[in-house]
Amino acid sequence: MRKVGVHLNNVAGPTLKSEAKAGNVGRAQPQPTGPVENVDAVADVRRYFRTSLRTTYAVRVIGRFSDGDYPTRYLLGGSWDLRLYPRRSIIGTRSVLLNQEWRFPILDGVILGLPFGAVGLPPVTAAIFLDAAQV
Repeated sequence: MRKVGVHLNNVAGPTLKSEAKAGNVGRAQPQPTGPVENVDAVADVRRYFRTSLRTTYAVRVIGRFSDGDYPTRYLLGGSWDLRLYPRRSIIGTRSVLLNQEWRFPILDGVILGLPFGAVGLPPVTAAIFLDAAQV
């Protein structure tokens, strides 16, 4: 299978990220002279915007398309893409997914003073999100 991909990345500061990806475009053939089994195209674009010193707004759009005699099946659902749907509960050969979230800290961390020394707990962060998809 031949694949063509482009990846651009720019990170500025600890909470502000700016990233763009244009992913795999490929064609699968069983033999050099055989018929085309499938054609896949994937685009993944992400942007991060600092809304204050410690909060970030993140948006991601993913478009996926597959066609041919044996198209790729794309799975949606679960904590990494279409949240609040069971993992791999939505299947299709074409999909568009939009993720948006606002990330903010709840607790910077806690240091507990114990008789044998101090124990530090890590920061706790949260996000309010909205996901939408078309399959």
